[in-house]
Amino acid sequence: MLRVFRWFMRKLLRRTPREGQLPSLADLMAFPLPADVVVSYSRKDSAVAEPLIADLRARGINVWWDRELYSGEDLHDAIAAALEAAKAVIVIWSDAAATSMWVRDEARRAARKSKLITTHVAGFDLEKIPLGFGERHCASVEDRAQLIRALGRFNVQPLGPSGSVGSPQPAPV
Repeated sequence: MLRVFRWFMRKLLRRTPREGQLPSLADLMAFPLPADVVVSYSRKDSAVAEPLIADLRARGINVWWDRELYSGEDLHDAIAAALEAAKAVIVIWSDAAATSMWVRDEARRAARKSKLITTHVAGFDLEKIPLGFGERHCASVEDRAQLIRALGRFNVQPLGPSGSVGSPQPAPV
């Protein structure tokens, strides 16, 4: 919890206009609170991660990924704080992710906290999922309905059309 507070304060202080001056109310309201969801992926799979993150954000889900880092920010501390604060962590397995020490460590941390959702890129051989994760159901990252249902288990719900929690209602026929 202390890490999350420190992370929040670092972000808040960076938004301060001048030394010793408090941020405006508009700045505080625009400040993103710790995200509900963290997406873990290999940089080689950015083309897969970006559309997923855009889709989740379009549904009103607060998502964090490593592109949120500021220049000079401590990578390890920022990722650890985001993982700790998140309600759920989506890991995108691929050949590159399965061999990435960072992705495997992020997945282990999420699994220990019981907040891991595993997905895979198209064409990925599920036999290559790292040891310790092979017994988990692993849906395609393209199956957004499955991901939204999985997020619901962690009390992460998309916003409905009126801004209320819940999935959008189908249009009348």
